[in-house]
Amino acid sequence: MALACFYRKQYQNAAEHLKESRLIAEQTGDRKWQINVMIVESRAHRETGDYATAEEVANKAIEKAQLAKHKSCEIESLIARGEARLERKKYKEAREDFDGALHLGKDNAKTYAVCQVHLARAYLGEGEIKTAEEHFRDWHQVEKKVDNPLIHDFASEVSQKITELAKDFVVASTDRNLDYKYHRKRLRAYLMQQARRRYKTDQEIAGSLGVSRQAAASWRD
Repeated sequence: MALACFYRKQYQNAAEHLKESRLIAEQTGDRKWQINVMIVESRAHRETGDYATAEEVANKAIEKAQLAKHKSCEIESLIARGEARLERKKYKEAREDFDGALHLGKDNAKTYAVCQVHLARAYLGEGEIKTAEEHFRDWHQVEKKVDNPLIHDFASEVSQKITELAKDFVVASTDRNLDYKYHRKRLRAYLMQQARRRYKTDQEIAGSLGVSRQAAASWRD
């Protein structure tokens, strides 16, 4: 209930639900419940834009889950921390969290689906378009097994970004700006995007562009 209220931006109701859940968890001494409350807290902080606190709370949830040997809680805690790290543009660390969750929950279709869409987001953030598309194809294979609307919203964002990257390079006939340097920069960015959609390694990308690796690196700036 608390997280649902946060998603609806009903922050006062959400805070009250969280407080009540935290109190019950402490009174009962139920470790699993305590960890789940922390996971909700982490996501609530993320939803309100406090990404650093979201990551910090998820860290504590992971520690508790590992000590209590609650695998399902550890999986959810890792995903929650990965989500917070994505918002902080800590893409490599976020990928490590999602890979860790996948390793622990490899037989769970929902965990697999959620991690695939988040891995696609992380690789897009790093500009690794080909790898992002591979993970997004994996998501499509199991997306019907996920009923969380927020994950589907994330997937829609990924789909939109991939569609944008697939658009052709065009200088419209109505474009009044024909500045050579401006359009050269645009063309380089477009060619780099297309190369990164097709190849993974820096050497392959540079080779496809017909430039040195150093020159290709400069095109990313």
